[in-house]
Amino acid sequence: MIHNLQVGDIVLVHRRFCPVAWLIRKYSGSHYNHAMMAVDGLHVVEMKSLGVKINPIAKYDNPFLYDFKVLRVVQLSDDEKTRLKRYAYQGKFVGSYWNFVRSMVGFVQKRRMFQWSCCNFVNYLFERADIWLTDHSIYTTPKHIEDSYIVREVKPIRIGDNIYGRERNRTAL
Repeated sequence: MIHNLQVGDIVLVHRRFCPVAWLIRKYSGSHYNHAMMAVDGLHVVEMKSLGVKINPIAKYDNPFLYDFKVLRVVQLSDDEKTRLKRYAYQGKFVGSYWNFVRSMVGFVQKRRMFQWSCCNFVNYLFERADIWLTDHSIYTTPKHIEDSYIVREVKPIRIGDNIYGRERNRTAL
């Protein structure tokens, strides 16, 4: 499980063995096909096929299925983190419906997909907090987020990683 996330961290995910994920990567030019934002150290807000959900990041802790990158906005203030978290938890987003077909059509045609794309949703949360993540507010892809000049990659720490210079024994308590 990843345990060094901070509010406002962006997690980009590459899902293996999924034709839809492959299609998104092909059209976006990115290694990643999904974007979400950390709302605390253990949870992310993300737009999925059933709507906007707050899920544990542990859901993606399977190296066989998922590859991911954590991006952190440089010099994000506590006030900005509070605003991001407040907008992420707003009632009109969490649980809202998302139309997968409409999203894919908009994605392929590069049309306005404000509420139908996970990347646009993450970008919108930052815009609401007056943080301009990308210049692509109408059509945002994982590649646009990766290339943002205000983010830096953070190496995620997984529980069980070789943190102290020696391998941790998973069977010992």
